[in-house]
Amino acid sequence: MRRGPRGILLLTIAATLPMSASGVVAETPVDEAKAAGKTADDYPEAQPDLFHEMDGGVELTPEEWRGRNTWMLWSAGNQAFWDWLATHSYGLTDLLRVVVSERHDRLERFGLINEPGFTEATEPDEFGLMIDRRADAEPGLWNPSGVDPAVYGYSSGVIGLRIFPNPNFDEAARADWSPERYADPDDVEYHKDVVRPYRVGMTCAFCHVAHHPLHPALDAENPEWSNLSNSIGNQWFNTGEIFATAGEDSNFVVQLLRQVPRGTTDTSLIASDNNNNPNTMNAIWQVAERLRIAVPEALGEATLAMPDKLFPVQDDGTRLTPHVLVDGADSIGILGALARVYVNIGEFHQEWITHHNPLVGIREQSPVPLATVQENSVYWQASAKRVVNLARFFAKSATRMPLADAPGGAEHLSDDEAVLQRGKRVFAQNCMGCHSSKQPDFVVADLGNLELRNSPEYEAWALEAVSAPDFLENNYLSTDQRIPVTVVQTNAGRALADNATRGHIWDNFSSETYKGLPSVGEIFAYDPFTGEEFTFQAPSGGPGYYRVPSLVGIWATAPFFHNNSLGLYNGDPSVEGRLAAFDDAVRKLLWPETRDSEFRFDQGKDRWVPTRFDESVWRTTSESELHISAAYLPDLLTGVLNYRSRLILVHPWLLPGLVIGVGLIVIQRARRRESTRGFVGGVVVIVLGVGFGMLSSFLAGDKGDLRIGPVPRGTPVSLLANVSSHGTEKSKLIGVVAETKKTLRDIKRNGLTGDEAGARLRDAVGSDLLQVSKCPDLVTDRGHYFGAELGDADKLALIEFLKTF
Repeated sequence: MRRGPRGILLLTIAATLPMSASGVVAETPVDEAKAAGKTADDYPEAQPDLFHEMDGGVELTPEEWRGRNTWMLWSAGNQAFWDWLATHSYGLTDLLRVVVSERHDRLERFGLINEPGFTEATEPDEFGLMIDRRADAEPGLWNPSGVDPAVYGYSSGVIGLRIFPNPNFDEAARADWSPERYADPDDVEYHKDVVRPYRVGMTCAFCHVAHHPLHPALDAENPEWSNLSNSIGNQWFNTGEIFATAGEDSNFVVQLLRQVPRGTTDTSLIASDNNNNPNTMNAIWQVAERLRIAVPEALGEATLAMPDKLFPVQDDGTRLTPHVLVDGADSIGILGALARVYVNIGEFHQEWITHHNPLVGIREQSPVPLATVQENSVYWQASAKRVVNLARFFAKSATRMPLADAPGGAEHLSDDEAVLQRGKRVFAQNCMGCHSSKQPDFVVADLGNLELRNSPEYEAWALEAVSAPDFLENNYLSTDQRIPVTVVQTNAGRALADNATRGHIWDNFSSETYKGLPSVGEIFAYDPFTGEEFTFQAPSGGPGYYRVPSLVGIWATAPFFHNNSLGLYNGDPSVEGRLAAFDDAVRKLLWPETRDSEFRFDQGKDRWVPTRFDESVWRTTSESELHISAAYLPDLLTGVLNYRSRLILVHPWLLPGLVIGVGLIVIQRARRRESTRGFVGGVVVIVLGVGFGMLSSFLAGDKGDLRIGPVPRGTPVSLLANVSSHGTEKSKLIGVVAETKKTLRDIKRNGLTGDEAGARLRDAVGSDLLQVSKCPDLVTDRGHYFGAELGDADKLALIEFLKTF
């Protein structure tokens, strides 16, 4: 396998060519449903109350339980996308591999929830695959009665993954199918081209269903429906294992994915913004109260009876809506946000993938036109008809889960009234300005003005409000407002995500208010090698903010922060396990000096600064290299250059041949004129043509794998993952990429490993890579020092009060 300059040549081409997501498209894409002549009426909601034991056994209306059925069962046609991605993800992602994994350790390995009532297969199916089977049914694919498999597929044994027979699995595909070759992750050529017998669709439940804090299972790997919640969010979700099932640790991309904290995923991983920013699986709390915050005159869930009046247009033309995403970008309302989620997980991928370069990024994005989606996707139309009932379901079910109601929970709560009263006072004076949806009228009138919370008038109101016996009832424990990352000072990775900014992929799905936000100014960050502090300018037009998280159920949802990087992950969904994680996280929150970064307060800078840069920066755990098999190089070339790649892929030597031909003509003329300079020039042109031909042949997959490395063990993964071709001067980017490739080549040539290799990379290009990074802030457990200056007694009292949430 060659390791020459080809990798840097490809990256240089990518950096220098003008790139656009638009290409030469023969016809407007439509989804499979529309192509088959279907309408939204052909995809009705599942009618039975299928999951009535979930969510604490809450009593639901038929509209509400149909909404829950949508959350649990509806993949919106994305089974076609995940099947496409299985052959276009450079050998990394294949959800069918997750389905056929061993059931007994899925929670531990993948962080996924096994479907109750299923058992591990004892023998393979007709295609040689071990798929969980229904314990009380004959072997084979299974669905509950009243669920149309043509609409919803079949149960896979993994909650959130639905199995569909693959319509492309014809006789030729059946003849080519080999379960033995499929089981071999190293058989790259086979996995790249094989037609799988099943497609796997993903529902919202895949990321959001998890163990119910108030109804813990006796066996976490084998829960009952009564042990599960649709709204708590999956804090065990293991992105690295799920989306790199066939990867090896020696591949840098696998290293990148496996450093993602449990319970988080980067929702811009596929529509890549070249910014590594995994985000916690948000718990969904107090939806009715959130609607009341957004539209103060609304009546919460009652408003859902009139969805057309849910978010009325104001006199100034604006529309009041909740901020759904952590960074506040998704501001088109709960119904639009719910519908957009399906596009982000693969609905109407026929259109979606034309606007970005999946996984790799680099190529400039373009907006997915909402009007086009509405017109050409029957699956979108069917989803849009479902989201009102989905919102109704969460308005009823997404309520508080207080520790007092958990088995043995009361034993962990303080019965010292003086301590609780002290905790309430501390909360009112230090937390309530952001973490309460109950606010005085003068604050509600101007929620974005943080200074209003600092007045004596506000403190007096807060002390009285927090003492009311109904303070926690219908309290979302957040104002749902955007706070500049420069104020909260947490890691800026998620705040700098830009897929929803103007001209980018989710442009049509974010508000004009968001896209018009000013820059938050300079963000300070730290060199992960030296600890030296530096600043960088945040862009305007949306990025730079975080939405105030809800504190509802805080006792059950540690670790903390948007990236789950503060506190212990113990993988234990029991009450005691959750409290152990909470206790560790909340103490690190209030005592920053105990965090992995061991923060200290710098009097001169008047802020907390880190003193360690090892565990709080995500790093590679072994030596690795960026490795892309030759079979996938045409995909890489097509993704980066779009339609410009076609000539190279179809006729790799055509353009080089023309260049060589020009060189021959130059030589011939030089001979006639007896021109030495002309002769040398012609030879140079021929040499360039041959080199161009070798590169073209390589990129067409004819000359071996692409390998760039080695990347030393201990390298910050985001140092390389966040290198961005947008917003960076092209000549500077090319120079940094070239120098990085040279440094990695020198490390290989000199046999450097471990600390020596890391030091060479640090000294040669460490600071340069930070300068071309979309987000050079790599310290993950920083920020939110509010309350750090309190006395220990106040902190301990506050902790006791927080446990009652």
